Amino acid sequence: MTNDIFSLRFSFVFAIFFGLFFLLRFYDIFYLYTPVTVFGNPKAITLQSHILFNFIPYSVYTLIKILFNSALLYGVLVINSASTNTDTMFGTVFKIITISEYMYLLEIMTRIVFFTFVKPDYEFESYQNFNPLSIASIFSTNSLLVDNVLEELNGFLIMKVLIVIKGIEWATKFSFKQASLFVLQSYGIIFILWLVVKTYFFS
Repeated sequence: MTNDIFSLRFSFVFAIFFGLFFLLRFYDIFYLYTPVTVFGNPKAITLQSHILFNFIPYSVYTLIKILFNSALLYGVLVINSASTNTDTMFGTVFKIITISEYMYLLEIMTRIVFFTFVKPDYEFESYQNFNPLSIASIFSTNSLLVDNVLEELNGFLIMKVLIVIKGIEWATKFSFKQASLFVLQSYGIIFILWLVVKTYFFS
């Protein structure tokens, strides 16, 4: 089953991802986010405005994120290729990272299901702080940095990393342990960089 997923054509993986991304973001913004904002006016959101001010900017951001993650992981694999005698194409890594981003779509779907069916009567704060699989939802500390770490360490991130590990294991024939080591090297750098940015610029 896993091999079948990674064997899918890249064009199919890419098209389905951004098709679902468009639909889920539209529902999320129009039906969940806008109605509970202070100046919420669902009628102000049109298909054209969604495409121009929501879908395109977030698509560009997501594409840059996928490219950056792919380049970093590919770099780690290239550096270790001499010792492992394994040559991995960048396109393969890019496809694996794209497949892992489906966990982001699952996160949006979870929010949609929760606020549509489980808790339809909610406020903006509940929407903004929704992070059901985060360790931070269980407990918090007095340290902003530690709280940010706990918030980012959620089930969706763990599943995303596991997908990348399985993808690299499939593509390179590494053992699970080897693939884990290489993936965690690259994602560890990304995770630390994001924590620094979030803690000192967005908190």
